[in-house]
Amino acid sequence: MKKKLVLMTSALMAMGFLVGLADVHENSVRVEAKDAIDVTIAKSLSASYSYWGCYYVCFADETGDMAFRFKVENDAEVEQNHHLTPNKTYYLVNMDASNSYVTISEEKFEYANASLKLYSDENDYIGYEAEVELNNGVYYSLHEAEPMSGEMAIDEYKDQYGQITLTDTETGSRFHFVISNIEDGMTYNLSNFISSKYCYIRDRYWNYREATFKRTTDANGLIHVEATVLTEHGDYLSLEYNDPEPVAVTGVTLNKTSTTLKFGGSETLVATVSPDDAENKSVTWSSNNENVVTVDENGALTTVDVGSATIKVTTVDGNYEATCDVTVTESALSVTNKINALPDSKDVTLNDEAAIEKARAAYDSLDADEKALVSQEKLQKLTSDEDALAKLKASAPQGLSGGAIAGIVIGSILGLALIACGVLFLLHKKGIIVIPFLKKKEKSNEQK
Repeated sequence: MKKKLVLMTSALMAMGFLVGLADVHENSVRVEAKDAIDVTIAKSLSASYSYWGCYYVCFADETGDMAFRFKVENDAEVEQNHHLTPNKTYYLVNMDASNSYVTISEEKFEYANASLKLYSDENDYIGYEAEVELNNGVYYSLHEAEPMSGEMAIDEYKDQYGQITLTDTETGSRFHFVISNIEDGMTYNLSNFISSKYCYIRDRYWNYREATFKRTTDANGLIHVEATVLTEHGDYLSLEYNDPEPVAVTGVTLNKTSTTLKFGGSETLVATVSPDDAENKSVTWSSNNENVVTVDENGALTTVDVGSATIKVTTVDGNYEATCDVTVTESALSVTNKINALPDSKDVTLNDEAAIEKARAAYDSLDADEKALVSQEKLQKLTSDEDALAKLKASAPQGLSGGAIAGIVIGSILGLALIACGVLFLLHKKGIIVIPFLKKKEKSNEQK
């Protein structure tokens, strides 16, 4: 929302001694209004009471290039109240002249004359005004910026441990509120604030004279704030803050669409959720073949076996998906595992033929570097198993494989069964034996 800042002129900002020639005190600055260089107090670099009974004030202009210093001392009211007396004018005679001066572009200029006043209305002080005449004859008139009035759209809300800060980042204005046990929909005023009854406007610190605060949370969990403040400087502002609507996810991509890993290797896939300012960038991961590759919640891949799998990432917001095809190839580790799974050579049977051949094929598929990682002990075991298998195959009937032998056995059994059935049928026909279910069938035919 565009800031609607309407400047209003405060009668309290009038500096009466600037009109015409002024001589209200034997040490006052004699300045003609047309000769004074106006300086707006943009920053209060310091304002503090010293242990030695002095009150020190330092102001800077909007550029920060000019800094005006005043050190008020030897004043009973300052020593008693630890502050300047509102609406009392302090002159150079009331100051430590050696520590009251201006720096312009880091060059120091002492005052030939000076006055300083903390002006206030019936409520509280609302700012400083000052006049200084430099030794080179240049006059400066210092005054606070005019109070602001209007609406201000707040774009940053922070609530930490019950300390609420509303910030308008465009102007740098910050408004502080501390309210105990705040309830949605309730309107609180200054008497309900525990502390932090202040704000920063134009780099100046101001206490509140009056303030209200109301916070509501809608059904979507979005926060809305309405507040008003009246500062001791006279700024009257209506503040409004609304949580921005969450930015929805529009898609997700992976840093790879395919990858190849050696067994035992690892890799982490990186998911990028769009847009960059999406509110909820949470994703879930899955593998369609966890017997080959698994994936954790961070996209880290772990190989389980040689083969292939597809890894999928899915956004929590919108269920957008992206995939990566993963191929796991043989490695020294996978070959070693295959050899370890083989029996000792003395226990090898014809049933181990496929496993032995698979281990040999896996080893042969390795590159030279991976082959060098397979120990000679494991290779010797593989060779011994291959020799034992070869001996078993040599002792089996020539020309007949294990499968052929099994086929002959099964065929023989089926042939004998058919012969037996035929003999029984002939014996039944000759009346030597009676087969009940055949007898019933014959009777049925006779009835027809």
